[in-house]
Amino acid sequence: MGPDSEAAKSASEKRRKKEIQKALVVMKKLEKQLAEAEKEENEKTVKKLKKKIGKIMKYLAKRGWKPPEEKDDKEGKTEAKEEKEEKKEKDS
Repeated sequence: MGPDSEAAKSASEKRRKKEIQKALVVMKKLEKQLAEAEKEENEKTVKKLKKKIGKIMKYLAKRGWKPPEEKDDKEGKTEAKEEKEEKKEKDS
């Protein structure tokens, strides 16, 4: 019973991590779409996307995922990287 149950736990943990990763990828795409919809001031689309993102957050919470607390720092770094890339493209 011992080795089999350990293998089953390991497999279920791997599967759970894959599910979380897939959900995070989908959520990132939805967040990008949400940003575009907000720029275009499309309220109906914004509402739908926020609802979808909320459902994904609930799904992730059920699986024990917690959002990283340093998220703001990462977003700031990402924006800085994007600005640097844009400057490089303009210089070229």
